[in-house]
Amino acid sequence: MAILLPGNLFGNTTLVTMASGDRLFLFEGEYLITSGSYAIYSNAGVADVSDDGEVFAHITGINLFAQSGTVADFNVKIGKNGDVQGGSNGVEVRGATDVKGSILFQNQGTVAGEQFAVALYRADTVYVSNSGQISSLGNTDYTNALFVSAEYASINNSVTIENFVVDPSDAEYSGAAITAPSAFGKLDGSILDIFNSGSI
Repeated sequence: MAILLPGNLFGNTTLVTMASGDRLFLFEGEYLITSGSYAIYSNAGVADVSDDGEVFAHITGINLFAQSGTVADFNVKIGKNGDVQGGSNGVEVRGATDVKGSILFQNQGTVAGEQFAVALYRADTVYVSNSGQISSLGNTDYTNALFVSAEYASINNSVTIENFVVDPSDAEYSGAAITAPSAFGKLDGSILDIFNSGSI
């Protein structure tokens, strides 16, 4: 367990790998930019990320994963000056199929991805608070601005969650601003609450 202050990093590999219980802080004006798969990565199941800078990766900007047999406890906060982007996903936080636990995601800044801007899934609970901009930029059937799947999910949006359609005349396009399938293995469905005072 450590407090990580990576500062400015630029490269072609994963820039920061977090151990269990690590807390990472990226401040305004700082950046993590890589042509590699991830800028920030953890497979330890417990991680806390606070970003007020710029994060970009070729695949996923922030990728946090809880391995089989562990309990997830993830907390990701994007501040008002934070900007997270990925060639596929901006932020992806998830567990293995048997993982329990919680994911808390707060966004006051900007998160974007070609496939999923934000994907949060395979946990007991997922809480999303958005007072910034969450945008998917692609134009495929798999494009979602926000993808959540949990036993219980709560989404509170006061600004914008949008699926940017490059070609709205494409008859085969079926992406969505929000997609929330039932939690894996739960036959009687899951619970989803959406509180919206912004734009979806």
